Amino acid sequence: MEIITQLKALSLTLAMALGMLLPATMYAQGGNDNMFQVENAFSGNRDIATTWVLINNGIGQSEAPLGSGLLILGAAGAGYVLAKRRHSRKGMTLVLALALMLSTTQCKKNVETISDAATNGVYITLNVGGDEKVGVDPTNGGSNDYAKVTWETDDVIYVGNNGAYCGFLKYDGEKFAGTINPTSGDDADYLHFYFMGNKGPEGNPTGNYSITDQTEKYPVISYGRSTSLYQQGRTEYSTTLFNKCAIVKFTTTDIDADITITGMNNMVSVDFSKNNGADDPVNPFTYTKDGEGSIKLHKESNTERWAILLPQDEVTTATASAPNYVTESAFTIPEIAANTYHSFGVTVTLAKLPYIDAYFSVSDTKTVKFSRGNLQYKEGEGWRFASNQYDYVGSWNSSSWVDLFGWGTWSGTSEQWSPLNTSDDPKNYSWNGDKYFQGSIGGYSNWYTLAKGEWIYLLRERPTDVIVNNTKDARFTEATININGIQAKGVILLPDNYAGGTPSGVIWGDINKSSGWSTQCTTAGWSSLETAGCVFLPAAGYRYGTGLSYVGSYGIYWSSTDNGDKDAFHLYFYYAYVDPLSYSNRYRGCSVRLVI
Repeated sequence: MEIITQLKALSLTLAMALGMLLPATMYAQGGNDNMFQVENAFSGNRDIATTWVLINNGIGQSEAPLGSGLLILGAAGAGYVLAKRRHSRKGMTLVLALALMLSTTQCKKNVETISDAATNGVYITLNVGGDEKVGVDPTNGGSNDYAKVTWETDDVIYVGNNGAYCGFLKYDGEKFAGTINPTSGDDADYLHFYFMGNKGPEGNPTGNYSITDQTEKYPVISYGRSTSLYQQGRTEYSTTLFNKCAIVKFTTTDIDADITITGMNNMVSVDFSKNNGADDPVNPFTYTKDGEGSIKLHKESNTERWAILLPQDEVTTATASAPNYVTESAFTIPEIAANTYHSFGVTVTLAKLPYIDAYFSVSDTKTVKFSRGNLQYKEGEGWRFASNQYDYVGSWNSSSWVDLFGWGTWSGTSEQWSPLNTSDDPKNYSWNGDKYFQGSIGGYSNWYTLAKGEWIYLLRERPTDVIVNNTKDARFTEATININGIQAKGVILLPDNYAGGTPSGVIWGDINKSSGWSTQCTTAGWSSLETAGCVFLPAAGYRYGTGLSYVGSYGIYWSSTDNGDKDAFHLYFYYAYVDPLSYSNRYRGCSVRLVI
């Protein structure tokens, strides 16, 4: 059973004072923050003036006094003990209490008695309570339970004593339980409790553990020590876990893909020796970077992301990336201190890469990356790539953007090499060097057009070892992709290392064959394929003079290889036909997809 916990807490000292002196139930008023109940919800040790969660006698009991000899850390459960955060629709927020109560009242115990476990240690059972609601939900029972966090089966809490690891407690769906072997004598040290986001193994948690991937779970790091010194005959202890990390909001460019930030501390290790009896314990964790120190952000929406960050100085050189996206300049992440909640948001602006970030072999020794869309040109503005792979102009107007060009290399310095050349004389189209045009797009100037032999190798000979629809060395498929209800026909090229399988929304047709647009993709299906590095060549038609034909049903893509004085080779496809050996007169206007 998952136990849902509220991200709020009373300070340990105030909780003890109130618990021992006031025969009253503590209440809180929920905030209105969509993510964390209230804006300062992340703290585990704030003062009483803050907005607090509803605490009913520690866990679950209502209207019973907190006094009368009961040593309850009312804030122990509400103190920051964040294990995992999820979108939960269960409607209740429960609080985990790592509290062993000295109690003679009728209240249910949060933690069962610690009993001696034969001669090899002390067996501890932590009961995390039942289904009683102990938190305030700002959505008032609505469906947007953004602030839910859960303990999960096999979560582990490590226990230290006398500067050494002495055991772990494991969650079985209802409680934490395990055997510890304290090494200190009576009154020599406390028991110390460490949660590492379930990133460490069972047993001695030596070494570093990565908190890089936060797309599904938050790897929250927290620590707390017992309020009483360890005694061999003592079986009851209390503690509150306090967070040793921070949570930060990121406002990002609207993209439906995982975003990774770099320059972060993303490795954590525990040092049991740092907490040997200190009244004000130092940070028991060590934080380091692994290479660039990358962290994958948790996604709330296409524009809202969150991450657990470890303490570190201000970072002014942070970068971010996503499939086919990258930040064009570095951005700043403020100084991160433990037990803080940055709700103001770090802005991350990403731009599309000018190329699809996947490799395609075009010979035994050469690989390329394709531009992110077909080549386009406009007089006075120059060159660009289509915004999306499936985009094409579909008309010809010399004062607007165009994308069907005669064969040649264009610098724009003469009529012969002009992108707007519509002459029907093949002598007006010539090739000069190995580039298709002279200029820069997306900061790169080394774009070029595939030669005839490279198109042939790409579609007919390329070994990929990728199996799609029971076909080995999958290279291409004729497809229809539906983009928000609008169909686009064309050819999908699969990268050398395609690992996307069959995403939801994709029905594979024939692979490596002329198949009549047999592969079908929904909008989401194509998004998954593009994220996996696939290239789409739309059937943009072709042009003679200023007239267009077969827009949406034929695709012709120039190569850089001529075929005599009048013609040049190209890739040619339409319904049930794909041929990289076709050729046409040079004055035919065709599509161009550059590579780098």
